[in-house]
Amino acid sequence: MNDRIRQIRKTLSLTMEAFGKRLGVGKTAISLIESGKNSVTDQMQKAIIREFDVNPEWLLHGTGEMFATHSHDEEVAMYTQDILDSEDDEIAKIIQDFIVVYGKLDSDSKAVLKNVARDLIELHNKRETP
Repeated sequence: MNDRIRQIRKTLSLTMEAFGKRLGVGKTAISLIESGKNSVTDQMQKAIIREFDVNPEWLLHGTGEMFATHSHDEEVAMYTQDILDSEDDEIAKIIQDFIVVYGKLDSDSKAVLKNVARDLIELHNKRETP
């Protein structure tokens, strides 16, 4: 498993320090795990799987793909949960507020907002097309 953890980190082009920071540990802890001097706790396994969207079967047994694959609906659910769990992220707070405001709109107001969004997308696409 130690080699697979190193492989995840290198695939993501993360330093030991950056990898560890996302898991709440220092680079020394990552170095000790990758070198096999420290074993990987259940908590660390779960953190790696969650933080980097690693396929648990691959991490634990080396079978299957390195990263989990999700349907569109699963991705929406995961990212929505991340936004709901965010407490100190200003963008997440704005998205939460937008959802609340949008939910309170009547059907006509929602239709207007959808039309504005379509117009913005169309304008953006025209600008991006050479």
